[in-house]
Parts: sequence; structure tokens; C-alpha cells
Amino acid sequence: MATQPLVAVELGTTRTVVAVGEYQNNGLVLTAVGTYPTTGVRKGQVVAVEQAETGLVAALRQAEQSGNLTIAQVLLGVSGGHIQTVGNVGNIPIQGRDHVVTQDDVNEVTELAGSLNLDDSRKLLHTFAQTYSIDDMEGIFDPVGMTGGQLAMHMLIVHGARARFDNAVAVFRNVSVGVQDTVFGVCAASLAVLSPEQKKNGVLLIDLGGGTTDYAVFANDVIAAAGSIGVGGDHITNDIALAFNITSVQAEELKRKEGSAVIDADASGRRLTLPQSPGFPARSFGVRALQTVINARIDETLRVVRARLDEEGLLPLLGAGVVLTGGGTQLRNICSLAQLLFGLPCQVGFLRNIACEAKIEPTPDLATVAGLLMYGYEHGCDGERIRPMRTRVKKMIEDIFKR
Repeated sequence: MATQPLVAVELGTTRTVVAVGEYQNNGLVLTAVGTYPTTGVRKGQVVAVEQAETGLVAALRQAEQSGNLTIAQVLLGVSGGHIQTVGNVGNIPIQGRDHVVTQDDVNEVTELAGSLNLDDSRKLLHTFAQTYSIDDMEGIFDPVGMTGGQLAMHMLIVHGARARFDNAVAVFRNVSVGVQDTVFGVCAASLAVLSPEQKKNGVLLIDLGGGTTDYAVFANDVIAAAGSIGVGGDHITNDIALAFNITSVQAEELKRKEGSAVIDADASGRRLTLPQSPGFPARSFGVRALQTVINARIDETLRVVRARLDEEGLLPLLGAGVVLTGGGTQLRNICSLAQLLFGLPCQVGFLRNIACEAKIEPTPDLATVAGLLMYGYEHGCDGERIRPMRTRVKKMIEDIFKR
């Protein structure tokens, strides 16, 4: 295994996060973190390259100083409503002796299932092996040695807008930092916060970001669905600012101090008073009104996720409930609302699968970068062996997401 540090970056809508992972005592340890407010990114997508560079450079330098290293290449977590998934099926006749499935058959059908003709404007991000079927027998996880006439493999393919990825990579190129690979952020987060038991029993992971809400569903040890919605914490802040004619800074502060995803029982009896600020009059309004605005936006967003799961019939498979990560977990009572909407137990995800140095608090908003480090650790994405994932022989990242 490599000895060079790994570096992961989440170029988020509200902040840029850089994390450094090093190999210590035969394991990966998160040793340094750099963060800086982001500008030039909206809904997880770069809209102003030069502005995005400012936050990236500051976060990189902070991580370099903390970790006493120079950063030249990174793993990048990506998000955004342009990211889509599609199911694809590969199907081949079983032609070997006595029609017994061999490993060569599995390799061939995997290659076929992962081959999807995408428009030039789209870029393949991941392929996730799900299950096999032989003739009319479905739900097979290891078909080698079984007998039948036709072998099929079901694959989940994740792809996104090529221009969006290119714009993100341009930010790094302009500051002379290479991007080794790009990974869908919520899938990376799953590596850091989910246990094998949760993936086996069925779990919904929701990453609550500043500009997007991303989700991934695991059932029977494989990823069953994933997606991104272009709505996040920034939208709540904007809703508050517009509803009460206050500044975005005031709105964000109120969200953090008085906000709740569920309206408090005693909210009606409390009022908030804000002094006059340049361009905005003095304001007074009830806490209940504030929390009603917050609840409306969060409720709507989570219902979109639920609707997608209902459409695919996945909700009954979630025996391990819902896990939340991202900065949105700081909103009070967010788990209570998710539990109510999905009818399932809910918990905030913590970094269970990676160690952190004592100076680093393993908060849920580090899940994506921590997962990216784990991804790189498993795939040899270190300073000595830079191997772009898309060039490997169909040994894609589905293996690691089964663990």
C-alpha cells in the first residue's frame, strides 16, 4: 500500500473543504483539514471559475499548513442536479459446457451492462453492479457455477453533464492542482459513515449540503439508487431573507440560532427583533413564523426524495432507516422531521470507518471528504500511483461500496 498522503476536496456551494489522509499503523487517518467560504459555486456547480479559485486556494493553503505538506493532486467530490442515474441490463447466452456460468461469462456480461451510449454532453461517473439473473430467476449475487440459458446483469450507471465536470476541473487546473478522479459526493460519504450491517439491511443516506440534497440507497449490500436535488441549506436562508425582508447574513444567523426543522411547541410565544441595517428596516416577527418557513422548505425537499424512492418501490427495503450527513444536520430537529416523513428511524451519520487526529472533530459535514480519502486508500490513488479510474478495465468502484 502507498505511503504518500491523500487529499480530498469538496467544492461546495457554501464552503470548500480540503482533507488530508495519511497512512499510520496500517490504517488511514484524517490528519488535516482546511475550510473556506465558497463563492462562484451555485447548487453544487461552478458558475464563476475565478471566484471559486479564491475559496479553493485558501482551503488548500490552510490544509497544507496544518498538515505540513504541499498539495499537488486531489480527489474531487462532485454533486448537482445534473447528476442522473439509469439502470442498464447486460444479457448474454450461457454457451459453456453444460450451460454452467463461468467467470468469463460474468466478466462479459459485466462489460456489456456497463456499456451505455451516452450523448457527448454527458460523462460517465460510476457503474454499480447490482444483481444477476439467470433465465427467470432473479436476485442472484454470485452466478458462477449455476446453470441456465441466459445470464443477465443489472447495473446502475451514474452520469452527469460533461461541462459541469470540466468547469470544476478548470478551477483546479488554474491553481496548478491535478484532479485524480471525481466521485459522486454522497457515494463517497457512504464509505465513511455506513456500516456493512446497514447496507445489508437497507439504508437511505441523505447528504444535506448548502446547494444540493444528495441521496443514496443501499439494500442487500449493493447500491440500489442515487440522485441529487438542486436544493440545500442556502435555499432555506434565502427563503428566510425574502419572507422577512432581512439580509442573508441575518437570515443565516437566525437559521442557526432559532431555526428548527419541526415547529417548536413554544414557538408561538416568542418573538425576534432585528435592528435596522443599511437598506433594511428594523423588523420584528415570531419564532413560529421563522420555523414555518424553514419547515416548509425542508419538508418539500425531503418529500422529493421520498417520492423518488416510492416510485422505485425502495422504501420497504430500508430496514436500517435513514442516515443524515452534511452541514444541514446542524439544523435542530432535522432527524425528527425525516423520521416523520419516511416513517423510519433516523440518525445523524458519524465518521465510523476512518480515524481522525485529536485536533479534528469528526463532524457529519466531513463525511464526503473522509469518504473520498477512503476511496483513494482502497484504489491506490496516492502520489506515487496516479491511475485515473475511468481507464481501468471495468474494475469500477462498485466493489468498495459493497463493504
